[in-house]
Amino acid sequence: MKTTAAMTEMMTKPSAMRSRAAIAALVLSLVVSVSPSEARVLKSIGKSLQSSEQTFTIGGGLDFQSDEGEDEYDLSLLAEYGFTEDLKAAFEPNFIYIRGSAGSINGLGEFEASLNYDFYEIEEPELGLSALALIKLPTASQSELGTGETDFTPRHQRKS
Repeated sequence: MKTTAAMTEMMTKPSAMRSRAAIAALVLSLVVSVSPSEARVLKSIGKSLQSSEQTFTIGGGLDFQSDEGEDEYDLSLLAEYGFTEDLKAAFEPNFIYIRGSAGSINGLGEFEASLNYDFYEIEEPELGLSALALIKLPTASQSELGTGETDFTPRHQRKS
């Protein structure tokens, strides 16, 4: 990760309140779960409410990266709504905390929303195919915490 002049300036003036909020968010995430940031793909973590075929799941995950003296923690929260057993929409805001030699920076990251459709599934052995449309919106609270661009990613997935 490269540290820009603007990021260095922001890191040298850390706010005690923001630092405490970042630490509280990290502790909370460790209590809730330690899982990959794309929790919606790997497994459901949290509470699930179900009525007939519709489901609502809340979960989250923590991703950690370290690169050239900078540590980055990414706490992702997840809200997933299942319209049917095969069609699900997910919304994933995240909170990012970066600590480097020049100080630290934290805030909201970019918001992701996805729509997933499972169009083929076999229970034994557990195989399947699904299509996913993912959009990332430039909602980061500070430019250093995101790309500032909207991304759209269509893809297919094979379950095995």
